[in-house]
Amino acid sequence: MLFAGMLIGVWVFNQYVLPNMISLMAGFQIEGGSYVLIQRIIQYVSAGGIIALFLIVLMTVYSLQKSRIVSTYRRIYPMKPQSLLVQYASAEFVRFYLECERRKVPTIEAMKIIGTLKEKPLAAYIAAGLDHNLNEGISMKEAVTSASVEKALIRFFRIALYASDCTDMLEGYLEMVHVRTLNRIKRLSAAIQLVSYSAVGLVLIFVYQVLMMPMSMLQNI
Repeated sequence: MLFAGMLIGVWVFNQYVLPNMISLMAGFQIEGGSYVLIQRIIQYVSAGGIIALFLIVLMTVYSLQKSRIVSTYRRIYPMKPQSLLVQYASAEFVRFYLECERRKVPTIEAMKIIGTLKEKPLAAYIAAGLDHNLNEGISMKEAVTSASVEKALIRFFRIALYASDCTDMLEGYLEMVHVRTLNRIKRLSAAIQLVSYSAVGLVLIFVYQVLMMPMSMLQNI
């Protein structure tokens, strides 16, 4: 929202405020060709940013609808198995599987239960894949290795199977996911704030220079 607000604010300034300032400069017989060029650059950059942001949001909302999110997941996983969507789906699956473990539900039965969760299609998709492999006679270790989850979860599952302490390991995985998510949010927020505040600062410097130019000319008269 901060980034979108910055883009919209810069576009509004460029469309309605900057032209009046350039006209003011023309009234003082100041050459404003370079400022007209800057205005066009700001117009293209801000308008392009708004359009790109709108398309990204639109495509994301379309792709992540419940009726399409599994097909989106299938396309993304082979290309980017460590993507944000894969990490989110892995953590979501673990939350449900961990509850089954705490209640001593057998693994195969737990996979069947999670696989029927229509409100959580990604967790259901992962569970259905594991359930299929287990029914084919594949061991849990091999089934987890070939599951459509992030590599970190596969490593946690392997250690859990060797240590025979699945609950504690999965709790540790969820704690890792929590810390990783917080760090990612902090980095993303810092980057967005840096870009947004820098853009606003450049606009303010530009406005100050334009406003002070007629005053400088008056002082030289």
